[in-house]
Amino acid sequence: MAHTDTDRISILKRLAVTLVCLLVFEIVRLIVQVSTLFQYAWLLLTKNYSGPLRRFNNRLSLYAYRCCATPR
Repeated sequence: MAHTDTDRISILKRLAVTLVCLLVFEIVRLIVQVSTLFQYAWLLLTKNYSGPLRRFNNRLSLYAYRCCATPR
């Protein structure tokens, strides 16, 4: 009986970690989308891209890719 409880607890822990990772990934994705729209608006207004924002987006996109594509 105790073995079953341990299995259920470990399953619940994995579920919690999965939900937290999903939430973090969705927040990161939203930030990338909003900053991309801002970058387009900036480009239309100034006819030049924002270097720091571009680097930030590239790093954030790479982080999101590594979080999802890397097997654990």
